[in-house]
Amino acid sequence: MTTVAGWAGTARRHAVALHTNFLVLALLGLVVNPIVLGAVGSVAFGIWKTAQQALTFVTLADGRSTQALKWVVASRDGEVQGDELRRDVGATLVVWLLWLPVSLAAAVLLVGLALPRLVDGADPSLTFGVGAVLAVGTVVGGVLGIPDAVLRGSNLVHLSAYASTAVAVGVAVASVVAVSLSGGLVALAVTSVVGSVVLGATTWWIAGRRVAWWGAARPHAGEIGRLSRFSGWLLAWATVDRVLVSAELLLLGAVLGPALAASFAITSYATVFAVGAGMLTTGAMMPSLGGLLARGGDAEAAGLVSLAKSLNAAIIVVAGGAIVLLNEAFVTAWVGAEHYLGDPVNALMVVAMAQVMLLRTDAQILDVSLQVARMVMWVGSSLLVSVVIAWLVLRETESATAMYVALIAARLPASLLAPRLAREQVPHVPGAGRGLVAVVVGLASCVALGAVVSPAGPLVEIAVSVVALAGPTALVHAYVLTPDARRWLRNRTGQDVTP
Repeated sequence: MTTVAGWAGTARRHAVALHTNFLVLALLGLVVNPIVLGAVGSVAFGIWKTAQQALTFVTLADGRSTQALKWVVASRDGEVQGDELRRDVGATLVVWLLWLPVSLAAAVLLVGLALPRLVDGADPSLTFGVGAVLAVGTVVGGVLGIPDAVLRGSNLVHLSAYASTAVAVGVAVASVVAVSLSGGLVALAVTSVVGSVVLGATTWWIAGRRVAWWGAARPHAGEIGRLSRFSGWLLAWATVDRVLVSAELLLLGAVLGPALAASFAITSYATVFAVGAGMLTTGAMMPSLGGLLARGGDAEAAGLVSLAKSLNAAIIVVAGGAIVLLNEAFVTAWVGAEHYLGDPVNALMVVAMAQVMLLRTDAQILDVSLQVARMVMWVGSSLLVSVVIAWLVLRETESATAMYVALIAARLPASLLAPRLAREQVPHVPGAGRGLVAVVVGLASCVALGAVVSPAGPLVEIAVSVVALAGPTALVHAYVLTPDARRWLRNRTGQDVTP
């Protein structure tokens, strides 16, 4: 029997490519964001970040057919003939076209009505110009993402990731040139859209050379219906997921203004990085998990899920501890202390980050299992209610701290239900109680230490914090990482087995 480490060989290669991509994007952000902030000012930077986040909701109006295609290919590749997979691509195109009028209407409504209210007091012409350009790229992004979905579903994630990395570097350079030449936010938006088109063309070219069955064929009516139903549930979950990751920025921008939204974007930069790292680590394993489930390998699937959850929890403890202890010094050195929102918000931000990372891992498992409906109905409704509660609290208190407390508390039912639903799809997963206790202990220890060393001054705080991070790291190694996870991390050149 193939070991979990063997099944994870391809996942390891994917993880290397995805983390390389993510690290490059993070470094580019560290360089580009201060340049843009200095060139356009805090208010305009807040408009830019809010517009980017808000326009992600337009992607929901394309029916999520490309996302459905990725999981359909992951669960069927190698099990069905190429003709059937080409018809799946054709069905994706049909569903995208059917949803195109809805995408266009959503873009018009968001740019014309919603965005001006999210950045109240900003220049209307600037807001409209930025929103309109980003909306064009978002609408066409659905069809441009088809080859990327096929690459990811076909266990060729690493090729997609390296293409994305190369294009991102080009877009970053173009963005710096644009603001240096006083091109403003509209020029930034144009560079972003052009980058999306270039990436789509690149992945299309790669798919044509590396996927043997690549192409599209006229689908049967039943195939369109099957993909449409699955994409509908993915659409519903994607809506919830967008709210999950965007709620704080949009709420603060709408209630307290774009300048505070800009400071939030800066303070939360490290938590966004950690969430992305966790998603990439677990996401690299999902195509392999889909193959195992399609073959009936429940025991191996359970081992792979245990590996994914163990690595995700390790990232939460180490990254969360570092953010609690060092984020103030990082933000101060990066863009200035005036953009740091304070220790209470920073600590609560890390707790919310942990919730999001745990929830999204369970959602990934349900995605690849093609079983999203109950996640949407129960977990999704709970998460949407939590946003309403947080908005009411923020409106009454005008306090980011109070907003976070309300948001975290209201998400607790979803945090308890999601792992239970995932466990129903992949039985025999070992209990995670020990790891969760270690997560809580590790983060709480860092919060307590941060409160003690903060008055001692920045240099002492940084020195003590760096040394103290050895504690959570040791805790992770002893209590969070499973034996398979330790082997996965040690084995840089392990057996490359494609399910």
